Amino acid sequence: METYPRLLVPREWYIDEEVCLGEILYLKGNAASSDTRKSPTVILQVCNVLGSYGAGFSGEIEREYPGVRKDYKTWVLNSNKIFGKPFTMGRCQALEVIPCDAGDSYPIVVCNMIAQTGTRKRKSDPCVLDYVALEKCLAWIARRFVDEFNGTKFTWRIQMPRIGCGLAGGQWAMVEPLIISTICAAGACPIVYDL
Repeated sequence: METYPRLLVPREWYIDEEVCLGEILYLKGNAASSDTRKSPTVILQVCNVLGSYGAGFSGEIEREYPGVRKDYKTWVLNSNKIFGKPFTMGRCQALEVIPCDAGDSYPIVVCNMIAQTGTRKRKSDPCVLDYVALEKCLAWIARRFVDEFNGTKFTWRIQMPRIGCGLAGGQWAMVEPLIISTICAAGACPIVYDL
């Protein structure tokens, strides 16, 4: 198996995504926060197919960007009627939480990726992360926020916690290669935050 370099640098050294093009950048901090003066940002999170929301990282997202939960619940309840897309594994919902025309700020998008088959009550419960659905979501992210915007005015900053490895019980050793084969392969430098 091929190994990939992991960049571990202090936050203040992070200047340009070209420095780590095609690699994952690991930083300390809160993935739910973003400096809107630097670049347009996509924040990724894994959600479950049951439609429950608010535990773990989604709670952080809700505190940082009130209203995401309501839009997510609307999608869960009305996805076929409103969007023409069923609420199923492997689907993504991109919510612009800070719009493009917000003065001096760049846009921020929260992307809810449906890749969790349920919820776990205890750490001893089996993993509920669906790796195939997660890969499908990440491929959509790569197409939507990397490929489509290559050469345009936006270079999206894609950031996340260690998605699927908290409450869902996934293993980072299995998630990391999915990020590399999708988002990194498209030429982006995703940022993974650890608290």
